[in-house]
Amino acid sequence: MARSLTDGLVSGTAREFLAQSRILDEVKSSAKSGTSARVLIGLVGVLGLALLNVALPAQASAPVDATNALPPTGAGIDISFPQCAATSHVDLPAGIPFAIVGINGGSANNDNPCLQSEYNSALLLAGTTGQPHASVYVNTGNPALAGAWWPTGDTAQDGAPVANPDGTCEHRAGSACAYVYGYSMARADYQRAVDRLTRVPNLWWLDVETTNTWQADLPANSASLSGMVDYFQSKGLTVGIYSTSLQWKKIAGVTPSTSHLAGLLSWLAGGTYVGAPKDCQKPPLTPGGRVAMIQFVTHLDNDYSCAEFSAASAAIAAPVPPVAGSTLVATASNWGPGVSYSYQWDRNNVIIPDATSSTYTTTSKDTDANITVTITGMKLGYGTTPKTSPPVAILGQLTPATPRLSGTFTSGHTLTVTPGTWRPAPVSFTYTWYRDGAQVASGTTATTYSLTAQDVGHYITVAVTGTENNYATLTLSAMSPLIAS
Repeated sequence: MARSLTDGLVSGTAREFLAQSRILDEVKSSAKSGTSARVLIGLVGVLGLALLNVALPAQASAPVDATNALPPTGAGIDISFPQCAATSHVDLPAGIPFAIVGINGGSANNDNPCLQSEYNSALLLAGTTGQPHASVYVNTGNPALAGAWWPTGDTAQDGAPVANPDGTCEHRAGSACAYVYGYSMARADYQRAVDRLTRVPNLWWLDVETTNTWQADLPANSASLSGMVDYFQSKGLTVGIYSTSLQWKKIAGVTPSTSHLAGLLSWLAGGTYVGAPKDCQKPPLTPGGRVAMIQFVTHLDNDYSCAEFSAASAAIAAPVPPVAGSTLVATASNWGPGVSYSYQWDRNNVIIPDATSSTYTTTSKDTDANITVTITGMKLGYGTTPKTSPPVAILGQLTPATPRLSGTFTSGHTLTVTPGTWRPAPVSFTYTWYRDGAQVASGTTATTYSLTAQDVGHYITVAVTGTENNYATLTLSAMSPLIAS
């Protein structure tokens, strides 16, 4: 990430130093990662690949003369160690609204020597976008036992204990130690920020690329990233992922919705300036996330900030009570004008196949289930934003019988109600007696009612209410003929 913003940002003697030392830096990095020097030298052609929308490793942009190259209006930049010599001061181009600064020097366990200078310059930027003026990104990886440091137990590199959700680390490759490694690298990165920056940024990006060191064990790779996310989030920080969908799947596989990586912001590489607004509508890297930025390369590593549907919400309009067989309607609120929507209905957090319209008619399969709908809003320049509604619990419908009144309908006699057989059994019943629609003062919840002189010339009605767990309560009535004396 950030290698295409080069000489134009550094003055005088540092420019020649960068031009001569950058390939050496790449070769040194390649010695650790196994990348050949021939491939690295060939990266001078990577701009052409980026324009073809080929996945662009963020630390492999070609060195160019950026003296007169400014990013397009509204776009930010990302920068790191390639943009400075160890003692250089870095001034960012005028007119850019934000910059993302690399914490590390190319791998997860080292430093960017110009972190402080680059970040302080970013704090001075002006303009308004959806991004903070200054944020940071960190290198990631899962080197396993080949790493310069690898945990021997559930403690970070500085000796701090780590609560490990992936088991017990025993100095082996695999998820348990990978989690501790990621947690430790994040802890060290955070300390770098505390030690060197005037203000610890709130937004931290994980740079996830195949050029870093990873294992074939995708769950272990994910565990390393989860360790980083958990540490940063424990500090109240917002976390996002920089990658391409292809690289992400190759490194982490398919991310389940229950993963700690789900719901994170996405910063997608491989875009173009012309295509960036539309690229915002691409799917996020993990479920429940949002595409927040698109990186594209002109003469610089530029970053287009995708707008956000910040006040948007999803809900379900349902009948009362919501019973199996009723129709639910998805309602989208506060998305603004010009938005198109897609819909996905879920039953107990599992996708319902083919339920992708704005309405859903429930079935008996939905009885005693929670139904939600996820509405995804799409608009040019806006990050694809899924919003999930609160759940609606679907009740079954009782199959009733017709209640019947029996007895002699004259004063002094007793009426008896029989509810009949309701399904599914067992159904519980209550009874309420009425005289011409007004509840009888002496009425009870019993199955019988004794007629008196007050009932003469009136109609007696009994309401039979059936209840059953997970089924909608149902009430039916039976009415007598006119009561005689």
